[in-house]
Parts: sequence; structure tokens; C-alpha cells
Amino acid sequence: MRQLLRARRLLTERGWLDDHQIHIEDGIIAEIEPIPSGVMVHDADLLCPAYIDIHVHGGAGVDVMDEAPDTLDKLAMHKAREGVANWLPTTVTAPLPDIRKALERIAHRYHSGGPGAQVLGSYLEGPYFTPQNKGAHPPELFRELELSELDELIAISQQTLRVVALAPEKPGALQAIEHLKQRNVRVMLGHSAATWEQTRAAFDAGADGHHVHPASMKLCCCCAKDRLVLITDAMQAAGMPDGRYTLCGEEVEMHSGIVRTASGGLAGSTLSVDAAVRNMVELTGITAEEAIHMASLHPARLLGIDRHLGSLAVGKRADAIALNSGLHLQQIWIQGQALPL
Repeated sequence: MRQLLRARRLLTERGWLDDHQIHIEDGIIAEIEPIPSGVMVHDADLLCPAYIDIHVHGGAGVDVMDEAPDTLDKLAMHKAREGVANWLPTTVTAPLPDIRKALERIAHRYHSGGPGAQVLGSYLEGPYFTPQNKGAHPPELFRELELSELDELIAISQQTLRVVALAPEKPGALQAIEHLKQRNVRVMLGHSAATWEQTRAAFDAGADGHHVHPASMKLCCCCAKDRLVLITDAMQAAGMPDGRYTLCGEEVEMHSGIVRTASGGLAGSTLSVDAAVRNMVELTGITAEEAIHMASLHPARLLGIDRHLGSLAVGKRADAIALNSGLHLQQIWIQGQALPL
């Protein structure tokens, strides 16, 4: 099946191309070329790579940990409506049997496919944290790091576990990081009270990064613009009205789009990826193309899948979005197929 998408401006890894078109064959970009003279109809004002969200707990009223058979389908459609073509369903700290079941469901969705944004694998957030910065995670369910347990979870995920978040000051953390890296699993640092020395040692062992406060956005752009990855950390309340929801089995409440626990701590977010891109442009002054790369090319590089995803290039999957001049989503194509928004 052959398709054609024309744009007034098309974003590549090298920058914008004016009045270009992409040819799509069987869901793959086969050619990028100038639009023939005299052609006035365009499919997009700005044609850009679709977004990749590597940290998603929930949205549209459902949670990755929910056992309902259509949960991941609902979430996949919700993510597609914010410009996401690929995503990592993310677990939370819970009893180990519940985590195992969630990894099994995610693996099944990865292999079977389905509507909306495509599942790239799973992200294990917790239970390997420390109580000092627990967030919404229940500390009574935190576990010690054991290599055999990590191998068991990788096996249960059918080798689709892509990322593990842990606290680097836990006993055995450095060995666990090296162990996971050897198995092609990325490691993030979070919910941690680690010292600078402990954090530095974790990076040296192969950890990829950590959560930062929004006040650090400009500083991060100055120091590490090419390595920044935008995520949502979205939970069940994303895309929903204010009210009461749950996260990690705990009741939380959303007011004006901000979700907090009963003690006042933040409980995930209700951010969408397209809003995150606009925030970066508006709050830090970086260019639109730099912000878009942070939500597409950079996460693909982080996961080691940028040969196939993350940018509009010949040979890559035809995952694209149409944006207007304000960077608001107009249309999404996943593997060349347009989805209704």
C-alpha cells in the first residue's frame, strides 16, 4: 500500500524542509522529496515525527495496573490523541504478584498489537525505592534488590522489560544496574535520597538519568539539551475532570489538573506530551524543533530504537503528526495510517 503526505514544512533530524512530501509504503517511509510545482494541497502545516512517551502510568480514567482486558487499548488510544505513536506502560510499587501480572499483560499487548499508540515494552517503577522520597509509592511494599528476582521479572515480561527505576543508595544497586545494563534494560534513578557520590557511582555503573524539578528546565537545556527526554509520568486522572482517583492503591485527588496524595505530595501528573513540548518552548525559549526532538528522537535514542523510530527518515516507520503553528496536534499517522482524534 502506497501513501503520500505533503507538508508546508517537514521536520527531519537536520532541521526543517519547506514544501516537501513523504512517500509511505507498507507503513515505512520510502522517499522524502520536494512537492512538485503547482501542487497546492497540503496534509499538514508542520509535519513532524510522532511522539514517544516512555513513562505512562495511566490516563482516561484507567491505570496500567488495572486488570480489565481493554485497559491498554484505552490508554493507547488516549496517548494517540496527544500525538504519541509509541509508549511504555509503567507499573508502580505493588505486591509482587500484581507486578508480575501487569508485566504479562503488557508483554501480551506488545506481541499482539492493537489500536492506537504501539506498546514498546514495559517500564518498572518500583518497588526498589527508599522511604525518604516515596512519593505516592507505599513504602511497606518496597523490596531489596536481588538479581534473581530481576531476571524473573525480565522473563515474565518475555524480554520486553525496557526500563527499571530504582534508588541508587539501596544495597546491591550498583551490581543491579550493571546486571540490567548487560540485559539491555535501561536504569533510571528516582524516589531516592542518594548522595552526589552515590548518584555519580550509579551513572558510572550505567544508569541513564533522574527526575528533575521544573525549575531546572532552563539549566538542563543549557547543559544537556541533546540528551533531554520529555515524559508525562501521566496517571489515571490524565484527560479527566477534577475529582478523586487512585495511584499505587492510594486515593488521590485532582484539583485544577494537579494530583496530590492526602498528605499533600504530588502523585504523578496529568500532563500530555504535546503540552510538554509547548511548555519547553514557552518556558525555556528553545526552538520548536529542539522540543519536538526531545519527545521523539531523544526517547528513541534512549531505548536504542532510533534506527527504526523517532524521526522522519527513509527506512523508518511512518509515525508522523501534523501540528499547527502553535504546536497543537491536528492529525496523527501511525505506521502510515491516520487515526481519528
